[in-house]
Amino acid sequence: MKQYVTSMSLGAALLLAPNLSALEIDVDKNANVIHFEEETVASWTQNGSFKVEDPGTIEVLVVGGGGGGGAMNTANTQQGGGGGGAGGVVHKKEYQVSVGTYNIEIGAGGEIGKNGANTTLLLNGNGITAYGGGAGSAGLSPWGGMNGASGGGAANAAGVEAGGKAIYQDSDNLGFNGGGSNHVYSGGGGGGAGGPGETSSGSSVSSAANGGIGYLCNITGTETYYAGGGGGYRYSTPTVGGLGGGGAGGVAGAANTGGGGGGNASGGSGIVIIRFKREYVEPTEDFWVSGGEKSATTEDVLSIFRENATLQVTGKGVVDLLLVGGGGGGGANNVASKCGGAGGGAGGFVYLKNMPVKEGSYEITIGQGGAVGENGGNTTFSALNLIAYGGGYGASALSYSPGGDGASGGGGATYNASVSIDGGKAIYVNNRGNNGGYATNPYGAGGGGGAGAAGESTGTSTPGRGGDGLPCSITGKEVYYAGGGAGYRDTVATVGGIGGGGAGGVAGAANTGGGGGGGAAGGSGILIMRYKKTNHYKEKVIDCEGGEFKYSKGYNTHVFTENGTFVVPENGIFEVLIVGGGGGDIAGFELRFDLDRQRPVWRF
Repeated sequence: MKQYVTSMSLGAALLLAPNLSALEIDVDKNANVIHFEEETVASWTQNGSFKVEDPGTIEVLVVGGGGGGGAMNTANTQQGGGGGGAGGVVHKKEYQVSVGTYNIEIGAGGEIGKNGANTTLLLNGNGITAYGGGAGSAGLSPWGGMNGASGGGAANAAGVEAGGKAIYQDSDNLGFNGGGSNHVYSGGGGGGAGGPGETSSGSSVSSAANGGIGYLCNITGTETYYAGGGGGYRYSTPTVGGLGGGGAGGVAGAANTGGGGGGNASGGSGIVIIRFKREYVEPTEDFWVSGGEKSATTEDVLSIFRENATLQVTGKGVVDLLLVGGGGGGGANNVASKCGGAGGGAGGFVYLKNMPVKEGSYEITIGQGGAVGENGGNTTFSALNLIAYGGGYGASALSYSPGGDGASGGGGATYNASVSIDGGKAIYVNNRGNNGGYATNPYGAGGGGGAGAAGESTGTSTPGRGGDGLPCSITGKEVYYAGGGAGYRDTVATVGGIGGGGAGGVAGAANTGGGGGGGAAGGSGILIMRYKKTNHYKEKVIDCEGGEFKYSKGYNTHVFTENGTFVVPENGIFEVLIVGGGGGDIAGFELRFDLDRQRPVWRF
């Protein structure tokens, strides 16, 4: 489940659109899911589906595939093609959905000289179609650009050629015409969903035209452009694609934007995005989650998962969740030169509250820390399509390599003090993370990014510190997770980021998602779930007698510091600690209920 990337900050509350219904919608495993306080945004960059349990209103964005740019005239490379028209955009802020399964087909971007394919969202054959963009005209061709959702840009053989037309506006597709061409060397720009492609000027042979602007939409919570037109092409003249993934001359349209391809390049594929308000879930009295390490507060139950598990949910309820991915491994050290590797990036940090779960069996995967030079593994929860991605690896010493991209980026490393090498990038929109630090000195590799701060870039022979992680109080105590690893140098002590990030040469802490310090592995991830007690939780306390009685954190304790008798009125399973010689306690008996096996268990 790949994530499309925007600059959205996780946890921001979306403004509810008017009349969005509270719905139960099940999305398939191909969906990229982002959860907010009250709403969910799901997007598809490949074919998929979602199931609606009750009729209601959602917000929908459907974008078709961008048209391919026109081919360059191979006999004369100065005679470039027109830019491809953008895929159609259909944006419904209040779209009525019925009970049933909606099938999604994502339109591919058109190849050079070909229109883009349609993107559809259909229930029983009815629904929304965003049509593909028109192709740009080939260099020195005797015709204009192709018609489509937005028209392709023209090329010129003799005389003025017009761009292709936007022909699906009556079908709710946003689109504009492609630009014309007034010169044999200058392809017109493809039309965008927000504006027409530019027409190339006949006054100069070096004036290939730019693509039309795309459509600005905030369905994801961040204002993002889609369906920009492709720029016309001439090999010696740079052009600009329209905002929204339109390719510059000779550059393909961006995937999953519907951007038209620049002249002599293919178009970008489409996308479907839905946004809906989640239905409130009233927990049933039998709600229970099996598995994990169990503990309890006065009102809540905690289930902590440190390794892979199958989770069985009985009934339905709401849970708070923390997922942390595995930290990236630090980069390899070069012992002979005494140059160290960069720090690994922290695993992704995903914290969500009041998430609905219903009865069923679900898989939990805990991301492993990355080995030296490798990304960390993903932590996943199949019930809600949640992924906390692994951190990026740190670059190896003397490698001229950037750090690996991931939930947080690994630090960079360089061989030459005159060459600056960037750290890896934080690339997943629904994971908290930051970039790794850059390096400008062979002895000063960058620190790995943490969930709360970027890895340090020192610009000196001192390696960078790992970026700090983020605190979370899901367990009742504030604990930091997902700190970045520090770069390594054998003569310099470095510090990993708060939250399990390893110092130089030290592994990231287990079950924190901390990045590994240079030359060391990353730390494994974790999943923690918290939910209210229901009648299924029956903590059973047996009234025993003897010793000094204490009550702490829900447990009875009997402490014996001298000879005595302990009276147990019914059978149970218990653990006992007896300290002999030199004095000590027979430190006590606690009784709590074994929640999964439904039996009393004695604990010391």
